[in-house]
This record gives sequence, structure tokens and C-alpha cells, in this order.
Amino acid sequence: MDKFILDAGFDKVNHEEMKLPMGTWPAEKKQKEIGAFALLAAEQALEGFGMALFTRTLGMEAREAMELIEGAKKESRSRRIHSHVIQ
Repeated sequence: MDKFILDAGFDKVNHEEMKLPMGTWPAEKKQKEIGAFALLAAEQALEGFGMALFTRTLGMEAREAMELIEGAKKESRSRRIHSHVIQ
């Protein structure tokens, strides 16, 4: 990604990866809030990307695909699973 930014004409690029929680499991208030937003974004993407993948590519029925997606959403909300995303 840095190469594309430099090719666009920028002089310097500062690339920093951050490990962010996904979900409301962190004890720290700010991390909990960040995790809630990350989870919300992931859940919104699950339906759109999941339906396209499962129905168009794998040939699943829409009802079956939605059941799978709803199960994934339910699992992603588990506070026992401490997942992260790299931003």
C-alpha cells in the first residue's frame, strides 16, 4: 500500500499497524468501545459478503446461507472469544 501512496506523489509514508479488539470483551472502557464498533462493522459485512459467497459461489439457498451467517454473528458476540483485527 505504501508504494501506491508514494506513486501518487506523496513524499513520505508512515505506516503503522494496530491490533484492535473485536467485541466488547476488553475490560478497559475505550478498548471496549473500539471493539463494539469493530464488531458492528464486521457483522454488517458478514451478511453482504456472506450472502454473495454462499449463494453465488457455493450455490447455497438464501435461507441456508442466512442461518449460517446468523450463527456466525452469534458466535462473534461471545465474550469468551477474544479476537482482534489488525488495522
